[in-house]
Amino acid sequence: HHSVAQERSATACDSLRWNDSLYTISGRYVQHFQTIHGCDSTVTLHLTVHQSMAQERSSTVCDSLRWYDSLYTVTGDYTQHFHTVNGCDSAITLHLTVHQSVVQERSDTVCDSLRWNDSLYTVSGIYKQHFHTVNGCDSTVTIDLTVHHSASTALTSTVCDSLRWNDSLYTLSG
Repeated sequence: HHSVAQERSATACDSLRWNDSLYTISGRYVQHFQTIHGCDSTVTLHLTVHQSMAQERSSTVCDSLRWYDSLYTVTGDYTQHFHTVNGCDSAITLHLTVHQSVVQERSDTVCDSLRWNDSLYTVSGIYKQHFHTVNGCDSTVTIDLTVHHSASTALTSTVCDSLRWNDSLYTLSG
C-alpha cells in the first residue's frame, strides 16, 4: 500500500467550502487524510477565488430614465444583475430620484390686454411660456386667452346753455 498525493485546481466566486474548511482567498491549500488502508493521503488544492461585485449609484432625472433596457418613471431603488468576466455575480443598485415636468393649461378673458411675465398680449389666441421647476425640469404653461377690447365712441353735439349726459351736467364747450 502506498501513500497518495493528489493535486487539484479549482476556481470559485467569493469562497469555496472544501471538506470542513471555508476558503475565501486564492492560494495553495493542503489537506491530509488516510486511505482506506491507513496510509497517508495528501490533497493539494490550487484555488483561485474571484470576487462578486456590488456597486451603488445615485441619479436624479426629469420624468424618466432608460437604464439597461428598462424605463424607470418612479423614484426608487433598482438593481440590475450581471456576471463579471470570471462568471461571478455582479449587482449594480441605482438609487433613482425622478422629478416630474409640469404642464399646465388655463383660460383667461381680459379687457384690452394681459401682461403675463415679460409679455404683453393684446390679441386673443393660445400662448405658451416655458419655465423650469425648482428641480430643473421643464415646465410649460399654456393660456387660451380671449381679449375683449373696450369700446369708445366720439359724440359731437351742439346745445344751448347746457347738456345733461349720464349723471353729469356740462355748461361749457369741450
